[in-house]
Amino acid sequence: MIKILVTGDFCPINRIEGLVNTSDYSRIFNDFLPVIKESDISITNLECPLIDEGNGIEKTGPNLKASKKAIKALTYAGFDLVTLANNHIMDYGDEGLVSTMNSCKKAKIDIVGVGVNLNEAKKPFYKVVNNVKIAFVNFCE
Repeated sequence: MIKILVTGDFCPINRIEGLVNTSDYSRIFNDFLPVIKESDISITNLECPLIDEGNGIEKTGPNLKASKKAIKALTYAGFDLVTLANNHIMDYGDEGLVSTMNSCKKAKIDIVGVGVNLNEAKKPFYKVVNNVKIAFVNFCE
């Protein structure tokens, strides 16, 4: 049996941003933390770019971003993979995307749904879990 956990959006802004800034990660995940850690692979959608400085793009709706420090909350929780193809990942343009990709790479969290070009972004992410090869894809309009 393989336990795969897929969660909804993780967007560490507002109240969660304060918990990230004080490294109070246990209060972010509370009693859900064991569920994350017990999974063979745990996945969340990182709903915003991780970038500390920069200007948002011109668009309708809010430009979301979180501090690069937020990656520490994901590593604390034990997330293995983040999906990045979503409606806010480009809110801070290429700079925000590259910053997010680099933060994930540095933290050894795998990514899917983005890349340095469209061909890279379309590629599945493959993971072998309990001798089973699984492909994960992530798309957004």
